[in-house]
Amino acid sequence: MKNYKIMSCNLNGINAAFLRGFEKVVKEVNPDIICVQEVKTPEHKLKDKVRNIPGYKSKFYTRERGRSSGVAIYTKIKPELVLWGLGIEDGKEGRLLRLDYDDFVLINAYAPNGHSEEIIKHKIDFIYNTFHYVVSLRQQGHNVILCGDFNVAHTEQDLYNPNYTGPGYLPEERKLFDELIDSGFIDTYRVFHQEDREYTWRSSRLREYEIQGGFKFDYIFVNKKLQKNLKNAYMLNYELSDHDQLILELEI
Repeated sequence: MKNYKIMSCNLNGINAAFLRGFEKVVKEVNPDIICVQEVKTPEHKLKDKVRNIPGYKSKFYTRERGRSSGVAIYTKIKPELVLWGLGIEDGKEGRLLRLDYDDFVLINAYAPNGHSEEIIKHKIDFIYNTFHYVVSLRQQGHNVILCGDFNVAHTEQDLYNPNYTGPGYLPEERKLFDELIDSGFIDTYRVFHQEDREYTWRSSRLREYEIQGGFKFDYIFVNKKLQKNLKNAYMLNYELSDHDQLILELEI
């Protein structure tokens, strides 16, 4: 049996997170694998200290131009396979990264975010295709761990304002999560915190003034077969960005 600790975190700009102490947090938390969303800098423009945290190998998938999206995985464990984009993205947006290990397939995802009809449709298509991809992997016999910021609150527990009905809590967005759960996946945080109303995203203003509010936009899903292997799942708040960090501990 092997023990794994996986951290998932939207850094809202990896360079800014390093200035806020990301490397120190990694040393303190000591995860085996770190899934990062919103790198926001093309890989070729990143400094060596950002790409090379001591003790880890890194894989990045970023836009070639512009400062948006981008995902990365830091890993102490050598993967057997690395795949970028997964044939799902509309062009190279830097939203999906897959690493295959002995015991599971790990996918790191960052969904589009915005309020325009075009972006909402893009987000729904992206999530639909990503969820179908992981279900297909499970049907092929793989254990699957899906980490990411999906910019959707699944249930009323996942948002502070129960009267909110806008983007990020639309019925057509939430339905996709219902379908993923029905297909045999579980939200690992909810296994250990069924009644909690904790939120992974709060705006900078809410954080600065310590105002109640937010959404649970971040998730670590696993297929049900892995539920017996789960040891713990929880949030951390190191103020690295406008998102908290999710941790999953499991033994396989």
